[in-house]
Amino acid sequence: MASSIMYRLGYSEEEIDRVTFLVRNHLVMEQTAFRRNLNDPETLNNFASLFSSIEELDLLYLLTYADLSAVNAAIWTNWKSDLLAELYRKSKAMLDDKISGEELLYSSTYVIPKEISEQSAVISESHVKEHMDSIIDASYTQQFTVEEIAKHIEEIRKGTSLSVLFKNLNGFTNITIITNDFPSLLSKICCVLAVNDVNIHDAKIFTRKDGIVIDTFNVTDFRSQKHIEEHRYTKIETDIGDAISGLLQLHQEVATLKSRWRRLESKLFKRSGQVKIVFENHEKFTIIDIFSPDRLGFLYQVTGKMNELGLNIYFAKISTREDDIVDSFYVLDRNGKKISQNDEEFIKSELINAISLVF
Repeated sequence: MASSIMYRLGYSEEEIDRVTFLVRNHLVMEQTAFRRNLNDPETLNNFASLFSSIEELDLLYLLTYADLSAVNAAIWTNWKSDLLAELYRKSKAMLDDKISGEELLYSSTYVIPKEISEQSAVISESHVKEHMDSIIDASYTQQFTVEEIAKHIEEIRKGTSLSVLFKNLNGFTNITIITNDFPSLLSKICCVLAVNDVNIHDAKIFTRKDGIVIDTFNVTDFRSQKHIEEHRYTKIETDIGDAISGLLQLHQEVATLKSRWRRLESKLFKRSGQVKIVFENHEKFTIIDIFSPDRLGFLYQVTGKMNELGLNIYFAKISTREDDIVDSFYVLDRNGKKISQNDEEFIKSELINAISLVF
């Protein structure tokens, strides 16, 4: 439609092609930035392949910003701004240098142990090598700075059962949790953050060969949509420890949460809406996109059901637009395999049933 209108108005072929490209792809940058892992070469390769020039990338970036910022003030956040900027920056580097996502990411994932060991007086280069060799996921060094990696090694070498690290960034807070892995860990963490009025925007899970996990979450306060105040750190850390040890009754905590917000929940969220679940194939994972009206305790319910279904979550991203959400999960089964098509309908049905319990 756009091309035919522009043709009648006398625009040049070049102008028509440019606008047609933008109309056809006007949602792609938003969907990629907010739903996909930007430290995944496949994601970057698929996105960068759309463009024949950097000018097209520039125009789509501007269009995406204009579209999102025009909805309302709450939609455009620092977190979303950072994600779009990160996708733009990485894609531009790939187009500028004519390189792949693998070349962009993995050329910078090798770290010199000395650089990390120099960040701490209590770790050596051998400690760094041991730690890096135990983590298979190459995106670990994209996710964290050398200072943060040194801190992880310090915490692990202390031998404590749980370390919780907080860091306030540009409008949001990063929470990194280091502990021993077990099947319902992610679900319990999601519950604790929910009952502390914390919104999760994305989660990345790194597992060492010895079973120690480094789970990192980018979060904001439920009320203010800004970073978490420092005076709340101690309670969050204590609640995580109590949830892991079984001292915290999670179902009761969720009931208390809903009771606390009952008056506002009907105003904050839609009363009903359609739940849609889509499976997407990936080179290494199955990606599950869940489209749904938002609800208190939603992520806790979904991650708990995925654990029951034997699905391991390696990456999750939560995108909110008004009171609808899209939760995207990169998963494998307990055997490290992608979900077979034969199992998709059963998993979809089970997830929809679980989601219905929060409405």
